[in-house]
Amino acid sequence: MKPHPHAVERALEITGSAPGSSVLIGDAVSDIEIAKATGLRSIGYAKTRQRGVELREADADAVVDGIGRLIIGDHLA
Repeated sequence: MKPHPHAVERALEITGSAPGSSVLIGDAVSDIEIAKATGLRSIGYAKTRQRGVELREADADAVVDGIGRLIIGDHLA
């Protein structure tokens, strides 16, 4: 499945969502790559400091290190 974007493309199709109005949250560089390939914005969830570095290097739109940051939602404003 990863890093092929088929599952994300299918999810967009099923929900009728546009890539520009959707966000992919993932904890792996391949998730960020899939988001880019499908035109989605991306939030990287960094379980470790090193993973945060990797997600930033993959050019995630935002990187968070806890679920609370996802709930607050101020990282993509």
